[in-house]
Amino acid sequence: MQKSYVAKTTINFVDFEFYVRPGDLLVHDTSNHNRLTVYRNGQIVKVVKQGTLGIVAFLKNKFIEEVAPVAPPDPVQATKPTPEPVRPSKEELAAKRRKMHGEEVSVNELPKHLREIVESRETKTETTVESAEK
Repeated sequence: MQKSYVAKTTINFVDFEFYVRPGDLLVHDTSNHNRLTVYRNGQIVKVVKQGTLGIVAFLKNKFIEEVAPVAPPDPVQATKPTPEPVRPSKEELAAKRRKMHGEEVSVNELPKHLREIVESRETKTETTVESAEK
């Protein structure tokens, strides 16, 4: 498994008499004997052996930062044409306008549960009008 990191500070590998500079790219390959490859300006500078514990310590002390791999764009998605917006027909527009303005409906045409609500409101209004008149 490979993970890539970017050096944030100078790191001295004393055992190898080697410095990692800020901005160097570090690739740690755990499946290949914990090999750490250091790249500078696109060129391999040094290949050293570095255990996972050392990499975790560098991360914890913020000497390095993990670089998330960037997935290439999906070629199928890139070639799909964007669909044109569907425009409503004249009949659909007329129906929407009618709904917007609303229509008067008699209480008898309402469903039963709505009719009961309207009738209960009417009786409440009548009782408050009567009490206000007294």
